[in-house]
Amino acid sequence: MGWVIRLAKRVEALHSLGVAHGNISPACVSTEGGSPAARGELVDVSATTADPHYHSPERASGASLSVGDDVWALAATLYAVVTGQAPFGGTGQAEAHQRILSGSAPAPLAVFDVGDDELQRVFDAALNRDPGRRFKSLAAFRLALEEWVPDGRSLPPLEAADDDGDDGDDEARTMMRGPIDAGGPAPSPAARAPARPAEVRAPVVVSGGVRPGAAPPRAGAAPTP
Repeated sequence: MGWVIRLAKRVEALHSLGVAHGNISPACVSTEGGSPAARGELVDVSATTADPHYHSPERASGASLSVGDDVWALAATLYAVVTGQAPFGGTGQAEAHQRILSGSAPAPLAVFDVGDDELQRVFDAALNRDPGRRFKSLAAFRLALEEWVPDGRSLPPLEAADDDGDDGDDEARTMMRGPIDAGGPAPSPAARAPARPAEVRAPVVVSGGVRPGAAPPRAGAAPTP
């Protein structure tokens, strides 16, 4: 949870510049330890590929990158971290998009023995198929998470890939990846293996993110669960 809050804080900075990230998934976070307080960074967008399992219904329908798509992708990333699988599953881009557009809701957390009604309500709002009923910004989504985990308020944003600092041992760095699974129970944390993102053409890099065809709205709108 803490890593997702830190990721949100970093991407919010991109949104404030009118830039959408476009590649948010568990693979875009590199960490040096298991604790959410450990050093971690947002991987350069050119080093990852857009994973269709984390696309919003609008993007799966062919819309361009947007702040709203990043909010959906962050919620889908948290779902993968909590349950061990992406919210809609599917193999490859076509099937992943078809499942996202099918109208079916993600399996409830209780299926994965995560019986938390408050967190379920956060997911219900973040992954609502009606854009008008979702969180309007990453800040709104992050604040909802911080109400669930108050310690998250003190966590710093992830570092950017080009921030100054000791890079450390590359072999000690791990990706916050959640396995892509079409269904079934979530594996134990020890059994989870990194998932290979779908092979699609990487977007153009713009200051750590990718700029949509039209500048997306700035983050900071009032929370709308």
